[in-house]
Amino acid sequence: MAQILLVDDDKFVLKVLSKLIKEKIGIEIVLVMNFEELEKALKENTYLLSICDYHLPDADMEKPLIF
Repeated sequence: MAQILLVDDDKFVLKVLSKLIKEKIGIEIVLVMNFEELEKALKENTYLLSICDYHLPDADMEKPLIF
């Protein structure tokens, strides 16, 4: 089944976006709140779409994201 990955460190943003997407599209949503969870999610699954926060506090911006 197709999934959308939402990544943000703000619980409110995740809640609002996931609710809107579920109501409009009815697709499964995977919520991630930090860079460590993002790496794990990308290694374990593929996603139809990823919507990511531009800045995650625990992300090392000089380290490439390899999955």
